[in-house]
This record gives sequence, structure tokens and C-alpha cells, in this order.
Amino acid sequence: MLDLTEPTLALSFLPTPHTVLRLPRSIPLPPSILSLLSLPPTPSTFISFTLTSSEISLILPTALFHSLPTPLTASSPLASETQSEGPWSILKVKGPMQLHLTGILHALVGPLKEEGVAIFASSTYDTDYVLVHEVDRDKAEQALRKAGWVFGA
Repeated sequence: MLDLTEPTLALSFLPTPHTVLRLPRSIPLPPSILSLLSLPPTPSTFISFTLTSSEISLILPTALFHSLPTPLTASSPLASETQSEGPWSILKVKGPMQLHLTGILHALVGPLKEEGVAIFASSTYDTDYVLVHEVDRDKAEQALRKAGWVFGA
């Protein structure tokens, strides 16, 4: 059983809204997307880049998404092949967590499911992130607090 009061399991929301972007694998990766990988880190930096055989998925700050150049805007032919959704609020498990731990995401998303809060999950080597629609942020926090999760700084 998880001890939700364990400091590495403390939850917090990242301060900026994010957008989830899907690009098709049929196009060359735009240089503007590649340049995101070299941005200087900040304490709240979160950009996720996932490449599969059928898609490229990105999670990036909404402000960065809106600053991307023309190949990804509505006026471009590429726009019909891309999908985006947001804004999302990102819930972070403090971490770092050991990779052998089990049940963390299950314990995290269960209360959200019960409240009808849609999620988009992402993990790194050190920790887990769960995206919730920005309009559901308060509902998500209330559900998690009720389930015994602790929110920290």
C-alpha cells in the first residue's frame, strides 16, 4: 500500500497551462519543434517529445505552442494533419521515485476517474505527470485531497 504522505509523492501543479500536439510521421519534423529541445530549463519547464511509428506527440507550454511558426498554424496545409488540445494543467508527483514502485499512477488516476476528470499521463525517469483539462483543475485537486494525496510546494 502506498504511503501518500511520503514526501516524494507530494503533488503540485505546474504554473503554466500546456497544450498537447500531435504531428503525423509522414512529414519532416519542423525545425521549430526541434529547437524546443534546446530551450534553457526553468524550475517549471515541462516539454515532452514522444516519437512512435505513427505519430509525434508533444506536450508544451501553451504560450510556446502559440508562438510556433507558420507550418503549424491554421493557414498551413500541414494544419489539416495536426491535432492539438488544451489548455491542460499539469499535476506533478514530486519524485524522484524508484522505478520498481508500483501503483502510483493507478492511485493517482482512480480518484480522478471517479469524479469524471479526463487525464493525459506522461512519465519521466524520475516522476509521473498527469495532465487534466484546466477547467477541471479544482475538481481534480479536491478529488485527490479527499483520496489522501498531499499537495506541497
